[in-house]
Amino acid sequence: MSRFTSRALSGALAALAGGAGLAVLPSTAAVAQATPTTNACYNSATAAIAPATADFNATVPSSVAPGANVPVTNLSSTITMPGAVFVTGYNPGLVPDGGNVAGTVSARLRATNTVEGEKATNAVPASIGPIDISDPDGTPGTGDETAPDQIFTVNFADMAYTAGASGPIVLREASVPITNAAGSGGLSIDAQLGFTVKFRCSPGTVEVVPPNNTATFGTAPAISTTNVVVPAAAPVAANDSASVGANPGGFRQRDRQRHRRQRRPRRRLGGHRVRPLGRNRGRQPRRHRHLHQHLGRPDRLVHLHRRRRRRTGEQRGHGQHLHPR
Repeated sequence: MSRFTSRALSGALAALAGGAGLAVLPSTAAVAQATPTTNACYNSATAAIAPATADFNATVPSSVAPGANVPVTNLSSTITMPGAVFVTGYNPGLVPDGGNVAGTVSARLRATNTVEGEKATNAVPASIGPIDISDPDGTPGTGDETAPDQIFTVNFADMAYTAGASGPIVLREASVPITNAAGSGGLSIDAQLGFTVKFRCSPGTVEVVPPNNTATFGTAPAISTTNVVVPAAAPVAANDSASVGANPGGFRQRDRQRHRRQRRPRRRLGGHRVRPLGRNRGRQPRRHRHLHQHLGRPDRLVHLHRRRRRRTGEQRGHGQHLHPR
């Protein structure tokens, strides 16, 4: 191995060893802990504003490169709805004691520092119940009815966002402005009570002020967080003009150029391949000797015949036709 190749290879290995950790992003996924989000919900059956809690869970990469895909997997939510909501359905006979309520659930999630910003999950079916109503006098609507909070879990399909240029990516329930049960919210629940009762929720708190309560909306806590990390440029080896990995064949190309310069030239003159006369090469043929004498002075070379020309009446020689008189 030549001295040049050894030095280049040593520099490349040292640069790779020092910079490998900077150019490769970690692939370990970060599993988010359950984060409760308190919601204030409007519904299409009554004017009362009710609270609901959604505990979201999701798995995201620990870091991503700018413009990379940001997968959100294992996305689920455990939802808690107050029993008073179902007592409201029990009194007019819409919710039977001990029965289940079928419905669908969807959510809108916002991811900061992404191209999409906000995206909706798919709508998934849910079964709420069994709902145990306590009615001491047995007569609905007398005010002594109670029911425990209902807790159920839904699993959403995986999602994906596109990372922005930099900064942390924080995933949370979107703060959607709502004033009624029309449209969509950060959390949407459609319950089947003989007809569809819509619950439209957004992050916030409910203050119990009869008869309809009041809501204060805000920003939801983070579900999960990841970071956009810009990969560091590969380091440049000493006495090298190219970064490691930028030109894999750069060392060999420079090596070839050096060997090309060091190779002894072969000259062609008049159709004859001529090599410089070395110390141990011995005596050259007579027809080549005059070429070595005049290689450094081309002005004195007038013509060289490719073949020997026989001339009658005179002795064959090279001097008569090589040097002008």
